[in-house]
Amino acid sequence: MYLKQLLVIKNGVILRNINFHKGLNLIIDETKEEGSTTTGNNVGKTTVLKLIYFCFGGDPKEIYTSTENAKDEYPLIKEFLTNNNVEVRLTLKEDLNVVDSKEIVIERNFLKRSKSYRKINGEKYTEKEFTKELRSLIFNDLESDKPTLKQLVGHNIRYKDSAISNTIKYLAPYTKDVEYEALYLYLLGCSHKKGQKKEELLTKLKQEEKFKRRLELSATKNDYAIMLAAVNNNIETLDKKRSNLNINENFEEDLNTLNRIKSDINQLSEGISLLEIRKDLINESKNELEKNNVDIDLVELKLIYEEVSENLSDLNKTFSDLVNYHNTMINNKVKYITKELPLIESKINSYNEQLTKLLDDEKEYTALLKKSDTFEDLESIIKELNSEYQKKGEYEAVIVRIEESEKQIKIIENNISDINNEIMSEEYQQDVKKQVTEFNKYFEEVSQYLYGEKYLLSYNIKKNKNNQSYYNFITFNENLSSGKKQGEILCFDIALIMFSRSRGLSHLSFVLNDKKELMDNHQLLKVANYAKKNGIQLVFSMLADKVPDNLNNDENIVLSLSQKSKLFKIEE
Repeated sequence: MYLKQLLVIKNGVILRNINFHKGLNLIIDETKEEGSTTTGNNVGKTTVLKLIYFCFGGDPKEIYTSTENAKDEYPLIKEFLTNNNVEVRLTLKEDLNVVDSKEIVIERNFLKRSKSYRKINGEKYTEKEFTKELRSLIFNDLESDKPTLKQLVGHNIRYKDSAISNTIKYLAPYTKDVEYEALYLYLLGCSHKKGQKKEELLTKLKQEEKFKRRLELSATKNDYAIMLAAVNNNIETLDKKRSNLNINENFEEDLNTLNRIKSDINQLSEGISLLEIRKDLINESKNELEKNNVDIDLVELKLIYEEVSENLSDLNKTFSDLVNYHNTMINNKVKYITKELPLIESKINSYNEQLTKLLDDEKEYTALLKKSDTFEDLESIIKELNSEYQKKGEYEAVIVRIEESEKQIKIIENNISDINNEIMSEEYQQDVKKQVTEFNKYFEEVSQYLYGEKYLLSYNIKKNKNNQSYYNFITFNENLSSGKKQGEILCFDIALIMFSRSRGLSHLSFVLNDKKELMDNHQLLKVANYAKKNGIQLVFSMLADKVPDNLNNDENIVLSLSQKSKLFKIEE
């Protein structure tokens, strides 16, 4: 997919119309220096790149905050975007040379809550649905939730310092190694069907470990075992004292029955309490998911659907389909999280029924034992035994739950290990090596053409803090020379497009870079020729006086800005 057009619309009127083409697309600042106070900063060159990223799900705050420091806001721009109902409309096209090739039209505004909208080809989507739908339209061969859309387009749109300074790890600093692994295995066309399963297992492992920590909040499993041994010793001592009492013929049997009942009551009560904890944890996860869900205005959606239906007579989706799609998305997420709830609630109900019966039995046997002539002597022992059996039931129940949790954690870890073993197998590594070798053909070609050097992609297998293996991808220069980091990054991004195209992989055919005035004019001319020859779209933001004369023309310049004509024309 290529960039075709970017529209910035103010109160329904087109403010900026930027049309893109294959080859080099320059966004320049042609400010003429008029003393020391006139500079090329803050005219909107980088903001164009931000607006495009915004259309791929970027945060609207990035448009009115500093690229270097997110805490620095520009109030004038923020107010302009919201007070003038500014809309950004980006059109992607499968082939700019084929009139009827597939197009994707993305529309977003900067308003909040019910006035905010995200549209794809005229249809509104919630925030989460928007990125998933757009990802499925562009990267339709993905079978898992990872990589995310932002991760996939990160190498195509580079304007943040981390992105223009790092070839491989261009994402946010908190991005996990396993996420980079999934990203590059996908970009290299390696099979990753179990990527989603691995992510699900890691999420379940985290939840189970959280449950185990809550069980051991007051004491560890070993502590409970030691306390249980002490309780059993106390019960044995009390039983000996009780056996020496002069009681009636049936008292021994009745007392044993009562003790068993009390122990069962305590175990059941503890079991119910622990089940309620697990139920609460699941509901907490469910609520965390649902609180991020944006409510759909069905009335407004109905009106929009009817309007679309009138304009598109061949619309093959009913309003009911649209609503059902939304509901299905939510229900599937909730269903996965809450699938254990029916079983847990069934157990709780069953335990409560048993508990009610045991409490009735306890009253019956307690009343029976009180009739004994030796009850006053026995009462003290019964009271102590009751306390000890209560502790015994609590400790045993907690130990069982901890052991069950440990078993579950072990099973999950083994499943993760099985997946890791599969993707770390000799056969899979050979597949990765093959794809890396194929990619390096293009990486070498581009870097040799632009810089006369050979840049290469490689990988090694590392272990994270949990001792889990993962693929760690790196780049290096065959001649081991230093510098030219921006050149390496550009070569990498272009090579990735060429590689994806040759392997029939889903991809975007454009590269957006900021601060290209740092690039040597000779290399800039060469990369422009290479991009034009190979049908790659380059969008660079630069100062006009840094653009080589051969490129400083209407064929390459798609937008000219200056201190007198800034992007949003706020001061005009």
